[in-house]
Amino acid sequence: MKDLNMIEEYNYDLFLVNTSKEVIDLVSNGADVNFVNYKGFTPLFVARNVEVAKALVENGADVNYQNSDGETAVFINPNMDVVRYLVSCGAKINHRNKKGQTVLFKTNKLLNVARLINMGCNPFLKSVDGHYHYENMTMADRKNYSQFIEVFKNNVRKKNEERMLLSA
Repeated sequence: MKDLNMIEEYNYDLFLVNTSKEVIDLVSNGADVNFVNYKGFTPLFVARNVEVAKALVENGADVNYQNSDGETAVFINPNMDVVRYLVSCGAKINHRNKKGQTVLFKTNKLLNVARLINMGCNPFLKSVDGHYHYENMTMADRKNYSQFIEVFKNNVRKKNEERMLLSA
């Protein structure tokens, strides 16, 4: 029974680590990189930096694990560098939660919206109830967002034209 308690302690400690060395030490002592806490989060949901996320992924952490709301670490983790790393490891950037929302619905910072779109998140998807993510933004952010979307569309158009020229 003592070993089980130690493993539970190690699993909880995975939520608090700051370095990949700590992750490796905990995993080698029996910690489960896919341990789910009382909030339905795995350690990837709260990985504080890319180094920790990388150590978790390299030890088998599931980058697409969904909590009871259908949300993944990409929805919850506030560190955009970690989110970018998870996407590079196969996390689905356009995954929808139970409400049909993508990660864009979970951020109201225009800079993070731009980063997520640059990672491949589709800004034109609606939720199950027919809403767009930008409806939660302030009026000032909506104006800036509209300008950003125009630049985004123009860049996509230019890239498509370049591809057509190269393939001709």
